[in-house]
Amino acid sequence: PGKWLREERLQAARILIETTFHSLKEISYLCGFGNNAHFSRQFRQRFGDSPGSWRVKISGSANSDASAPNA
Repeated sequence: PGKWLREERLQAARILIETTFHSLKEISYLCGFGNNAHFSRQFRQRFGDSPGSWRVKISGSANSDASAPNA
C-alpha cells in the first residue's frame, strides 16, 4: 500500500507541475508530502529530474511546440 500511495502522490504532483502555476511547495503540500526535501527526493528518484527541472523542461517543450511553424 505504501508504494501505491507514493506513486499516486507523485503522479498527481507531476500533473500539477505540468498544468498549473502552483509553487512547488504548494504542490508538495497538496499531494501529501510532509516536507519539500522529501518530495523533491522522491520525485527525482521516480522521474529522473527534480520538480523544478521537470517544470522547466515541460514549459520549454510547450514553448517550442507553440513556436514551431505549421507545415
